[in-house]
Amino acid sequence: MALRLQAHSARKRVNISKWRPLVFATLVIVLSSLVVGVPAYSGSAISGTDLTNTSGPLLNGDFEASNAPLSWWKTFLTTNGRVQASVRRFDTNNDGAASFSAEFQVGQNAFEGYNVQRGGGIFQEIVLGRGDLSITADIASDNPYAHCNGDGGTIQLLVDGVVADEHGFGGICGSSAPLPRDYDPGPKYGQLTARLSMSEPGKHEIRFLITRGAMGPSGVSNFVDDVVLSGSAAVKPVVGKPTTSPVQPMAGKRLVVTLPVTRSDNGAALTTGTMICNPSVKGQLMKHAESFANGIVRLSLVVPKTARGMLKVKVTITTVDGLATTRVATFRIR
Repeated sequence: MALRLQAHSARKRVNISKWRPLVFATLVIVLSSLVVGVPAYSGSAISGTDLTNTSGPLLNGDFEASNAPLSWWKTFLTTNGRVQASVRRFDTNNDGAASFSAEFQVGQNAFEGYNVQRGGGIFQEIVLGRGDLSITADIASDNPYAHCNGDGGTIQLLVDGVVADEHGFGGICGSSAPLPRDYDPGPKYGQLTARLSMSEPGKHEIRFLITRGAMGPSGVSNFVDDVVLSGSAAVKPVVGKPTTSPVQPMAGKRLVVTLPVTRSDNGAALTTGTMICNPSVKGQLMKHAESFANGIVRLSLVVPKTARGMLKVKVTITTVDGLATTRVATFRIR
């Protein structure tokens, strides 16, 4: 069954290359039977695991991951750069509410002279499709000490090594620095924004470079928070929790498996695309009926009489624009 998928468009400020307006999707369903002897289960799916990030191609963009401060991000240094990277609560977007943000104290490792920008930052490899991409990030600079500093830091947003946006905070004084002050007191706030057109699907890199033209760390802190990617290039298919009819799958009986498929950006049903279903048991392809309509995948087959035990359903949706989602659910057959 083949259907055309209508492309989602957005405004472009920076045109890196031409965007192809048509997208196609492929759905693959694999069924495999395991050993006999597992006790019968009275319900449907007993486990379900998403193997990819279903909220979008970027992970931990809000720095709220609890297992490690900078999970999924990697740090780097410039030549002669020095960086202390951590995560702490800070009101990075000046809305009056502090949340976990990435904090950086940067500068030169060995003094080279003022205004020689050195430091480091973080980066993450992501998978994008072909289409429009919007990136936003809240940033801030703070000087908690009772003196002024001539360089409050510069933060650059780079996509695949190319600067997409940057912001320099200039000089910054502590809020308790005595008057008269050379610079405005901190914190200072800003936002990085990029509008791009991606022509090549696959792996790409998002990088934040933070530098200062002085020795570091100096007490001046820079913050990055709420890194958000949107646009057609960042839309992933999301495979929802499967349901079965009958609720208890049985060997030798017909089984209907349905799965919702939605868009990662707005949760709307992914209604069109090109779908291929290849169910198999113990590596053998099975006869089946399939359909994909109104954001619902429906697969109908007769479970082999020899399939008593555990039935594993692996669902992978991949678009030719480079974005994929895999979901695995396990059922017990009696």
